[in-house]
Amino acid sequence: MGDTPTWVVKDVAAAPVDAAGIPALAGGMGAAKAESLAKLVTRALGGSISNAFSLSATQQVALQMAVWEIVYETSGTFDVLLGNFSTSAGIPNYGTDNSGATAQANTWLTGLAGFTAAENLYALTLDGTQDFLVQTPLPAAVWLLGSGLLGLFGISRRRQRKSVA
Repeated sequence: MGDTPTWVVKDVAAAPVDAAGIPALAGGMGAAKAESLAKLVTRALGGSISNAFSLSATQQVALQMAVWEIVYETSGTFDVLLGNFSTSAGIPNYGTDNSGATAQANTWLTGLAGFTAAENLYALTLDGTQDFLVQTPLPAAVWLLGSGLLGLFGISRRRQRKSVA
């Protein structure tokens, strides 16, 4: 058996680890692109990456197109028709030949400035592989912990009142 690959958790702005010969990404995508990705998560997924499971197949392709457009765009204008997307041999309905996905991606990319950036986004990176955008469920965990502590506090106070009475 070979070595087990180890993914690295990085701030989105510092990803990708391996720029694969793309000088514009050699030092990571930067804060502006990371913020645009976070706003895309809000616009397309309501702020939660887990909502991607409810997307149609066309919307899933559109989301991938929009992510790649943000990451690889060098002109500053987000438009998948002007970017590096094209029909990929062997992958049906991927690329700009899929008009529904192209239109959806451009709809999501239009007006990102008006959206609040999703929180707790990170990149899982590994040299020579596709990076992943992940979101930690920290806010939900904090609420769960807080409500559990409040419950314990309430039980403790109730027991104290019974023992005093």
